[in-house]
Amino acid sequence: MYSPSKLFYQVQHTGARTAITSLWSVSDGGTQALMNAFTHF
Repeated sequence: MYSPSKLFYQVQHTGARTAITSLWSVSDGGTQALMNAFTHF
């Protein structure tokens, strides 16, 4: 089962200072479009 809080904890535990996670399941295509727009600006 997907759990945003567990994912955030795992990312933070690896030493990442910042993490962006979703509260909902998102398609791979939607994620790619969002990240392309996010890094563009």
